[in-house]
Amino acid sequence: MFLVIPVVYNINYFTLFNIYYTEEAFFNSIIKAFQIQFSKNFWKYVGSIALVYVFNQIFIFIFCFIPIYLILYFTTLSDYISLISVFLTLFITPYILYLAVLHPLVSVNIGLMYYDSRAGLKHDTVLDETDRSGSVNL
Repeated sequence: MFLVIPVVYNINYFTLFNIYYTEEAFFNSIIKAFQIQFSKNFWKYVGSIALVYVFNQIFIFIFCFIPIYLILYFTTLSDYISLISVFLTLFITPYILYLAVLHPLVSVNIGLMYYDSRAGLKHDTVLDETDRSGSVNL
């Protein structure tokens, strides 16, 4: 699962970016997304997204779930219901702000990978044209 989730996420966004910027058909964009994902940069793309998701999960665990579990463990529900609600609000708010601000960085990261792959494809085309420029077609 550690490899499947980043691959599916990348293919989804590569398809989306290809539809937006090249105006190709949906199935052509899916084929292009698979070509980009399973290119020579496969591990770079998967590792980048996996690293961002591991960072996200560590942040969520440290700053949200641990304090909530500690508060719920050390208080009884009947005595401190208002205290629990205040602390839950204090720890859920940074989580929501985190999701609103930093989670779109995953999309930006995949966009940079998409443009990196397009630049690599154009670079290969330019090199191929350069290699053929001196040949004589009979």
